[in-house]
Amino acid sequence: MKTILIISMLCSFMSNLGGEHYSIYLNNNLLTQQVIAHQEKIPALRIGASIQGNISIHYDHCGQIGKSRTLSLRTGENKVIKTWNFDDTLGAKSKMIVEVNEITRLLQKQSPATLVYSSKELREGRVLATFILDNQTTVAKTE
Repeated sequence: MKTILIISMLCSFMSNLGGEHYSIYLNNNLLTQQVIAHQEKIPALRIGASIQGNISIHYDHCGQIGKSRTLSLRTGENKVIKTWNFDDTLGAKSKMIVEVNEITRLLQKQSPATLVYSSKELREGRVLATFILDNQTTVAKTE
């Protein structure tokens, strides 16, 4: 009986252990946060051409930071528009940071575009968000 009780207690906490998740920020303000196991759809982020600052992404592989990390902006046909490479690191410096004006400049040529994360642990890549250039907005909005 003790064994069943212990197993039941452990299982009740297992859903919080590990798992992949990511967060996307604009100038340290959270835009979206996704848990891969519970993700129903890819978030769409509308970005105004006049927005300044940076987009930062934190991707967590079951409590670990990936190695050989990249972010790429891609067309709907999965053609790479631009790729950013990030150093292997730990702690607060694990965020991957890209200037907003670089993204909006690329979106002026191709919008919408998807943001794809890949690493040594996730070679096939994962779509994190769709960026849409929106000249009517002065902020970033999540759909």
